[in-house]
Amino acid sequence: MSDQADAVIAELPGNATEAIRVRPTTFNGIDFVDAGVWTVPAVPGEESKPTKKGLALRPATWAELAEVIRRETGGAGD
Repeated sequence: MSDQADAVIAELPGNATEAIRVRPTTFNGIDFVDAGVWTVPAVPGEESKPTKKGLALRPATWAELAEVIRRETGGAGD
């Protein structure tokens, strides 16, 4: 995944001042999917900045987490 390490594959709204950016990353040769929280600029044209909030998991773990969420929410959002 190293050639895609900076590629944002999804950006989801968090709230009025934050967005969640999902991107593939590699750390110590292990592939992860990072869901990091970024600031939404108050002034158009300014850069978004990463916060300390977020979660990086292996792709298989994200799949397990998604299944737990589907099961616990009764499949809401499908």
